[in-house]
Amino acid sequence: MAPGRVVAYKMGTEVTKKLVTTPIRTILKQPDKPTIIHSDMGSQYASALFEDALLNAGIKQSHSRQGCPGG
Repeated sequence: MAPGRVVAYKMGTEVTKKLVTTPIRTILKQPDKPTIIHSDMGSQYASALFEDALLNAGIKQSHSRQGCPGG
């Protein structure tokens, strides 16, 4: 899988734990799942629901430094 490629996304009117976890299920259906996912430091990405979904999928999470969303 090419680095920096969008492999799944979900849009909604509110950014919730469930909303950000939904693409993980989509990713798991793909034959070439990523080994790392990059996200911001929002509370929904630090939630137990999101972290457990990544852990169960064997995917690591990375974050940008606070105030630096691009790197």
